[in-house]
Amino acid sequence: MWIEVCGKLINFNHITKVEKDNDNFQIHFYTDHDKISVKFETEIELEQVYFNLLERIKSKPIDGFRSE
Repeated sequence: MWIEVCGKLINFNHITKVEKDNDNFQIHFYTDHDKISVKFETEIELEQVYFNLLERIKSKPIDGFRSE
């Protein structure tokens, strides 16, 4: 499953962890060997994208996705 976040295409088949960084207005996507960070201008943008991301994840079965 591919998701576009702020112009970056992210393949969720390889994502093992998603982390929200409220201090820097970023979302971090982790794979086994890499970290992709997406920065937002405001906390509102961060919260909107993170909420939409969680809704999208809940609607699709993703093997190996781990939330903490």
